This record gives sequence, C-alpha cells and structure tokens, in this order.
Amino acid sequence: MEKQIQQTEAELVEKLDKLPDILTDDGYPDVQAFMKTYRKAEAIVTQYNQDLAEWEQTVRDGQKPAASKWICILSSNTTTLLISV
Repeated sequence: MEKQIQQTEAELVEKLDKLPDILTDDGYPDVQAFMKTYRKAEAIVTQYNQDLAEWEQTVRDGQKPAASKWICILSSNTTTLLISV
C-alpha cells in the first residue's frame, strides 16, 4: 500500500510540474493570464446558461421565445465560442 501511495505522489508531482508548460504551450505567459481569460469565459458561460434556462422555461410554458441573442461558432478543433449579440 505504501508503495502505491508513493507512486501516486510521484505522479502528482510530475503532473504539477507540467502545468506551467501546458499553459505556455497554449499561449498563456503565466497562470494569471490564463485565470483572467478563464474568468471572462466563465462569466460568458454562466450568462449563456441562465439565458438558456429562461428560453427552455419559455418553451415549456408554450410561449414563443424571443430571438436568440447568442451566436455559436465552432472552430476546427471543436472549441465552441459563444458570442452575445
């Protein structure tokens, strides 16, 4: 059991060591830049989810929903970009 714990700890250390390189490889100069982008994206996704829930409720209530204010763009690597218009 102790050997398994040590192996798991070693794997975690290795993965944590690679995190900065992953961010750099993805174009972020540091963790702070990534987090700034992440927080912006998180706010957009949260707003989208709220708008989607309202739209679904409107449809369930048998009403005609308002025109969508979101545009969904799919890139070649399947990353989804949501834009509020």
